[in-house]
Amino acid sequence: MDTEFRDNFVRQIVELWINPEIKRRRDEGRLPDNFGLFAAQVIMNFDSPTQVRLNEEVKALIKGRFNKPGNEGQQVNLDEMESIENVELTSLDPNAGHITILAHRGGWFIKFDFLYNVARSRMHLEVAREFLDAATSSLERKHFRAFVDNLFSAVELLAKAALLSHDREILTSKAHGVVHSKFNLWGKLGNTDLRYTSLLNRLSSLRSSSRYLKSAFNLSPEEALNMITVAEEMFENINQFPIETNSSAHNAT
Repeated sequence: MDTEFRDNFVRQIVELWINPEIKRRRDEGRLPDNFGLFAAQVIMNFDSPTQVRLNEEVKALIKGRFNKPGNEGQQVNLDEMESIENVELTSLDPNAGHITILAHRGGWFIKFDFLYNVARSRMHLEVAREFLDAATSSLERKHFRAFVDNLFSAVELLAKAALLSHDREILTSKAHGVVHSKFNLWGKLGNTDLRYTSLLNRLSSLRSSSRYLKSAFNLSPEEALNMITVAEEMFENINQFPIETNSSAHNAT
């Protein structure tokens, strides 16, 4: 990250969230006169107000190198660490994005991660895996209608898993059309393989004839095999996505 950009970014964080929170608490008489800031955290969720934590309120898993041996469970001071390599949220904030700032050896360690709904995405992936397995089983038995219905559910869940990380509306919408239209746009913007959007669209068009018998059902074994192959690739691709977080960590003096 460019030094000027980093400094401006930190300044904006402080002015937008941290200083107003310190002022609010001072006005309410909740901070001592000798208050000094050594840690701050901005917690952001799609479905709840932004929360600002100060000092001991900060909740994080900190990874780094120590300058002396220690015991598991031992309380340590951050300055006992030679370096801070990464900061992650704890299980108390499974779906939040965050900005965490820690004082460290005369400078500041800054971590920001704007990937939301990681736990929710993981849950969608787990359920999608079940439907993928059911689709594979149906295909092996040549139950093509059941294959389409199960694969549709799997692919739609995978699409939603990908969208949850950045789209607030996906969290609350129950409509198939919202997920499909947003995932198609996601593909047009180059954010996912167009084979995945095409697969979702094809399965959606087949579903009325496969499950609801509204028209003649036409699906060749060759196309079905290609579908399950693309769906498995889609699963592997999206399964990696929550790990590749939109995040950065920096030391600033």
